[in-house]
Amino acid sequence: MLSLIAFGQGHHPILESFSARTTNDEVVLDWVIAGGNTCNGIKIFHAPDTISFHQIGFIDGICGSTNSPEPYTYTHNAPLENTYNYYRLEFGGQGISLPLEVKFIKLGAGGYLIAPNPVSNSATIFFNNYSGEEYTFRLLDSYGREVLQITNIKDESFRFNRSGLKSGYYVFLLERKGTVEASGKIVVM
Repeated sequence: MLSLIAFGQGHHPILESFSARTTNDEVVLDWVIAGGNTCNGIKIFHAPDTISFHQIGFIDGICGSTNSPEPYTYTHNAPLENTYNYYRLEFGGQGISLPLEVKFIKLGAGGYLIAPNPVSNSATIFFNNYSGEEYTFRLLDSYGREVLQITNIKDESFRFNRSGLKSGYYVFLLERKGTVEASGKIVVM
């Protein structure tokens, strides 16, 4: 699973912060109610878009504090895979936050996801790069010859274009400091 972090501030007057992070197969929501604000319970909502929300959780009782900021966490263990998930909070008696968008990418057993594969024009490769280290992508043809190299990859995903590549099967290598961290097959149409 790929760790993508989304942040939002100013989503609601009583919110000091509202963020989400992905861990394992879950999305973890974190928010802080600013000091001096309270509400009567918090409802947590989820949707596949910014409209179709349904309640997935509830924190009962008085929330917030009259004196200091109050942090909260909620874990959603059934997010939609390989797409965007939207979350919002309803503060009892205080209104509703704006939606928070989180892209949840579930990586395969090899630690990567290629979308789409087979590749017709271009594809995006997602992989674990939590610390933003520098990776190199190498694409090898069926004879083991390098036909494409992309360097200085520091994000958790990158896009490559198939232009100039013949249709067929290829092997890719994702390397960090000269060590292969992930490898797999790519089909080019």
